[in-house]
Amino acid sequence: MKILLYDVETAQAKNVGSICAVGWQLLDNDVLVNKGYSLINPHCAFSKTNVAIHGITAADVEDAPCFAEYWESTLKDMMASSLVIAHNAGFDLSATEQALYLAGVEDPGIFYLDSLALIKNIVKAPSYKLCDLAAMIGYEYQVHNAAADVDALAHVLFHIRDHFEMEDLAALIARIPVRAEHTKTNTFIPHDIVPETTFPVHSHCREDVEVQDGKIAGLKICITGDIKGYERADLEKLIMIHGGRAMTSVSGKTDYLVVGVYPDYGPGFISGKQKKAMEIIEQGGKIRILSPEEFFLLIGN
Repeated sequence: MKILLYDVETAQAKNVGSICAVGWQLLDNDVLVNKGYSLINPHCAFSKTNVAIHGITAADVEDAPCFAEYWESTLKDMMASSLVIAHNAGFDLSATEQALYLAGVEDPGIFYLDSLALIKNIVKAPSYKLCDLAAMIGYEYQVHNAAADVDALAHVLFHIRDHFEMEDLAALIARIPVRAEHTKTNTFIPHDIVPETTFPVHSHCREDVEVQDGKIAGLKICITGDIKGYERADLEKLIMIHGGRAMTSVSGKTDYLVVGVYPDYGPGFISGKQKKAMEIIEQGGKIRILSPEEFFLLIGN
């Protein structure tokens, strides 16, 4: 299943269609195939309250595209072929609908799912704010930055998926009594009976992966930091090719953590994922920490 994680920020609280930033990640069977972020010019004044929340000003978006332009160039096709997931989705999708309406663009109809409602049906937590959920799993980020919010949502959803040992997010969604909603018809459609043709997979998004049996077949592998010469999506695909499963968070069920470098933090920096792995090892867990060189030697690359 193709899933589009989605988040927007607005210039005004009362004008929900005043989108001033968009962040998104496109997943194909839980593999990140593309992501993006853009400032948006809503062509309206910015309220002091909203600027205080996200830090974006009218000057910042002066040369940015309007939402209709970004919709046509980037979002339209992805939203037509994906299940959109947003945290407190009513806000993000209402903002999208209103922005399209103000631009004179017809709402094509978007299938979406609210991750807030989804998580409430799975986990008991003192707070369901995205920042609080992320903090509970040790993930820190810049709150109310659309790109960072989407990345945090991915970490939270994948953490829950891994905790319950679900094959993928589609399997997790199928187990929960929360239904996908459609913006145009305002109807709730049970996710388990939405026809496959509603979410067509475009071949240009990701090459088919031919899985090979190898030393990491069936093992759960997480990566932290940068590895020279590789994008994160390339590494995840490499893990898949060799039969492994690329994870986005560390748990007691993780088999390997591959530790790269953090050039912005200098030598000696230890990421949250590595700290978690070290704690698991101290408690008798079997997770192994590998350098990039050890990882490539392991898979014979």
